[in-house]
Amino acid sequence: MKKSMIALAAMMLLTSAAKAQTITAETVLNIYLEAVQSNSKEFAYNADISDGIVTAQYIYAKQQQGMKGQVMLKPQLKHCYNYDTDGRLTCRTTYLWNEYNNDWQTCYQLTYSYTDTQNIVECSRWSTLANRFLAPNERMVYEADPFGTEGIVSNYHRKNGKQDYVLTSTLSVVGDMLLGNKLLTTHP
Repeated sequence: MKKSMIALAAMMLLTSAAKAQTITAETVLNIYLEAVQSNSKEFAYNADISDGIVTAQYIYAKQQQGMKGQVMLKPQLKHCYNYDTDGRLTCRTTYLWNEYNNDWQTCYQLTYSYTDTQNIVECSRWSTLANRFLAPNERMVYEADPFGTEGIVSNYHRKNGKQDYVLTSTLSVVGDMLLGNKLLTTHP
């Protein structure tokens, strides 16, 4: 799951200007609409949307029931989104469906921060025992060149919140940086 969280965060870093990639309320809405329009055979999607802003997204697994081809929807994931006054994503909290309690269980939180040249995403896991998010143990830093034609995504990890982050991978992004039209190169 750790790799998928970082991969999803990396995929969501789209560019629209020469500055570092920024995930906006519009980006989140477009990603949700693309998921809905994909007509997935495995998943169904729903969202809480107010004034074009997605505040929560729900993902359900489709399960065939009976011989008549009826489909039951089983809750899987819930993502809750927060934005700053500029419409940039600042936080995404993810919940997993708990069948035994018939309720959403907090899983992890991605926190987004922005500078003129960098976007930083940090991942904090939920501690049921402490009833809070732990200090972040994963960090992804995206840096774009001044022209917006190249960027570097650096991933870091630390064992606990008191240690320094250690670089685990670097990814170069070259081209016009649109999600469907980019060349990715991995560096050790």
